[in-house]
Amino acid sequence: MLAVVLSTLFSAAMPAKAAELELSAEERSWIAEHGSVSVGVVADNDPYSFYRNGNIMGWTVDVIGLIGTMTGIDFKLRMGAWSEVYDQFREGGLDVIADISETEERSNFITFTDPYHLRRTVLYENFDHPFDKPLTLEGLKQKRIGIIRDIYYADALRESGVAPVDYATYRDLMAAVAFGWVDGVLAAEITGHYFVRESGFTNVANAGTLPLTAISLEDFRFGVLSRDGNADAKMLSGILSKAVVALPSDALDAITTRWLSYRSERSMSTGPLRLLPEEQDFIKVAPTLKIGFSVDYEPFSYLDNGHGKGFAEDITQYIASSTGLAFERVYDNWSGLLQRFRDGEIDVITNISHTDERAEYTLFSDLYNRIPNAVFLRSGAGPYHGLESLEGKTIGISRDIYYTDALQQRFDEVRGFDSREALMQALSDGSIDVAITSLSNGNSIIRQLGLINIQIGGEFLMEGVEREDLRFGVSPRYPYLKSIIDHALESIPMSRWEEMERRWLGPPIAGMEISHDLLDRDERQYLSEKSTIRVCVEPRYPPYSTIDGNGAFNGAIAEILGLMGNAAGSTARSNMCRCRMPTVKTRCRPIATFCPSLRAKTCAIPPSILPRPISISRLPWRHRCRRPSSTACATLVASGSVLFLACSHRLAQKPLSGCHTCRYRQRASGSRGSGSR
Repeated sequence: MLAVVLSTLFSAAMPAKAAELELSAEERSWIAEHGSVSVGVVADNDPYSFYRNGNIMGWTVDVIGLIGTMTGIDFKLRMGAWSEVYDQFREGGLDVIADISETEERSNFITFTDPYHLRRTVLYENFDHPFDKPLTLEGLKQKRIGIIRDIYYADALRESGVAPVDYATYRDLMAAVAFGWVDGVLAAEITGHYFVRESGFTNVANAGTLPLTAISLEDFRFGVLSRDGNADAKMLSGILSKAVVALPSDALDAITTRWLSYRSERSMSTGPLRLLPEEQDFIKVAPTLKIGFSVDYEPFSYLDNGHGKGFAEDITQYIASSTGLAFERVYDNWSGLLQRFRDGEIDVITNISHTDERAEYTLFSDLYNRIPNAVFLRSGAGPYHGLESLEGKTIGISRDIYYTDALQQRFDEVRGFDSREALMQALSDGSIDVAITSLSNGNSIIRQLGLINIQIGGEFLMEGVEREDLRFGVSPRYPYLKSIIDHALESIPMSRWEEMERRWLGPPIAGMEISHDLLDRDERQYLSEKSTIRVCVEPRYPPYSTIDGNGAFNGAIAEILGLMGNAAGSTARSNMCRCRMPTVKTRCRPIATFCPSLRAKTCAIPPSILPRPISISRLPWRHRCRRPSSTACATLVASGSVLFLACSHRLAQKPLSGCHTCRYRQRASGSRGSGSR
């Protein structure tokens, strides 16, 4: 886990066992006599040191505070750009400079402490397009590698044959790999990790270190000017050196965990949950509260075999266990959830973004995540150069998404979709030109449905439209519920936040595959009522379907229906009917013409062998196959009329014994562009 790796790296800069801080009487007297010590830190160096909400904060700031507590020194922070801080320090305007690396040239006029941190530079990749491992310089020469402008190893990269792409800020640098503008980026590990999480770039992962000696560990130290005969400078450097050696590793680990989990718009943990008496009284009498989750908003909420999963699910579980509130989960697509929340059918809705219009019927909690939105295009559509590129295009969005009004005011052709899967499928099929959705969810759907003809155009940026802020929305009927949720969010320990983010918002963990429900609510209701589905089969059509002397149904179709039954939770029973298909070429006619049992409405599924080959791409799929190679299908009908269409799930991973050497395998693989018969 990254938190463990980084904590270990920080600890490596420290002695194996921190020494007890033992200051001499002279040193303690010096501290008591000096009112304060000025120390320079670098601005905009997230998460080490930065200025936000009227405070100087960050990892380095916490370390300085820890040393102040250990020694009794009153540190006064002075912040500025590196060049400003360094120049002021050299001119004697600052007593100490923080986060400085030792060099031979600097050692001529600066006394350094031991390092309190070793900062490692790593390569970050888009895990949808990973680098070949192990990483080699030769393998990177044909790649686009992003770096921070004027970084110390830029010349070494160019000399090695890598032509880097410069970016002014770390946020822009990490966005470049998230949106595919470059193949990878080099960044300081904790800084890159911070901006990946802060910006919601869930598709960016640490690929490892680059084999280039010029990109070494940066040592962070405190420095004091060496002044001949200056007793104060000598005394201060001696005290700081002792303090750095005595820094407790567990305290440094806690600081690291805090800043790995920090988000600028999220409240930091305030300790155990504390509720007002009125809030406690509400919990005692509160009914079971209905809470809504979107069924297709991975990784924040989705259904897997009928069970809710995702980041918002985990947070809700924590809120329930820590407060004693009871929740009844409700699952629907986003537009359905929002309407039911407006109508008062549900009490709480998850993953909702703040708008002025929604504020009329919603009490918003503090946000628990903010994620970027992306513009998705079909492959080959050309580059995306901002909103101007969308003029004259048909734009698809999720129905009732928070930026709907802004888009409709700007563009003529904006179409809303009830489900995000339908949105991305429409883009893949060419029904729309552009899809706008959250980066993480769009990428997840592309991977799940195997939509290999979709690419990321860029980040969706529009004046007046912020990145998607995810919150709990509470019915105004329960004002105390909103404050209880806020208190619970504030009480989540940093380690718990980090664990949940690693689980749901980090790169996929090996062996942890996320699956989805194939059927919607109406279809599951249909199956629960039917329990057993009768199947009409062609009895003598090997290797597709046969019925042996014992009446057992065998063949490729039998295995397909078995897999479908397992996935859908239904039982398929073969009905021994004579539904012989004509072998002559003929125009396609209703299947009931050839199947008496279907005509008599005693059979729910007709023979899966159609009168003639039919292209899979022409079928009006209600649920698309999860992978392009999973094209084997069956048409499900009820009472002689089409109810819905379903497809075998992940058949590419489950070979069918009945079709190892037949034409079916060629057609099922999609190798000739035709569908199954």
